[in-house]
Amino acid sequence: MKLQLRDLKPHMENVQVVARVITKSVPTEVRMKKYAYAVVEDETGRIKLNLWREQVDQVNEGDLIYVSYAFVHVRMGEMQLSTWSDIEKASLKDFT
Repeated sequence: MKLQLRDLKPHMENVQVVARVITKSVPTEVRMKKYAYAVVEDETGRIKLNLWREQVDQVNEGDLIYVSYAFVHVRMGEMQLSTWSDIEKASLKDFT
């Protein structure tokens, strides 16, 4: 189900969001896997999006992205978004 960021709650699964990438961290290696995170926002809020392996190269600052099959979790008191799917570029029509 496609949601706005303000509607995300911990432990939700199979969510879809369209958001703009505000910042992206410098990629690092965690447990021998490429990792970075991005802060994404829509008109209702912001959230950290974890990026693993190929996802790191699929996201750049300023991109409008579509995140599918995502799940929401809390790490160190912060709500975060993750997915095992590829991150796709979005268009304005994806907001409707």
